[in-house]
Amino acid sequence: MMIYFIFALILLLLFIFSVLVFPIHILISYNRSLSIKVKLFFVSINLFPFSEKFIKNINNLKKTKPNKKPKKHKKSKTESDNILNKIKFSKTIVSLLFYHLKKVIKKINFKINYLKLGITGEDAADTAIKYEKYRISISALFPFFRNILSFKEENINIYPNFLESEFPLEFDFDISFKLIFILYEMLIFTKNYVKIPNEKISDNIEGVYNGK
Repeated sequence: MMIYFIFALILLLLFIFSVLVFPIHILISYNRSLSIKVKLFFVSINLFPFSEKFIKNINNLKKTKPNKKPKKHKKSKTESDNILNKIKFSKTIVSLLFYHLKKVIKKINFKINYLKLGITGEDAADTAIKYEKYRISISALFPFFRNILSFKEENINIYPNFLESEFPLEFDFDISFKLIFILYEMLIFTKNYVKIPNEKISDNIEGVYNGK
């Protein structure tokens, strides 16, 4: 019995290690309907569209949830005096959150597997003019996109659409990240959050970032 327990524990630790270290992929695709999946190794879970069972359960919860009237709360003089401090504190938290969020985004890989966009106008001439404008604008943005995205120009197809009245759109995006980096930034954020004084807020929060 002890051997089975140790074996199960080892499997659990290996699973946790895999989830933390190996990249998790969020696959977002659109072809007349939006699809969002989470993939780890060969296992994928559908996030959207929602299953009929999930939607049914949500609707049942809405029906059974009682409608509670909000209670009126009179602000005391002490609460009114603390509004300014709360606003300053909120600004500090937002700045700290934005600081760590930028570091998290740098650890996320964005990849465009393919992108197809048909440009449509009122007539053939208008379609040609709009297509040329879109093509030049997107081509000019390619150098910027290369700094934050992984893609090949041949996988991005923007074409004049003379046959349909709507803008046909198809894409397949792959967003991948390692959970361990996100958890690490969350721990550092929590550590810095604890360092922020609740009453007296320093105007310079760089000292918090640097661990001062």
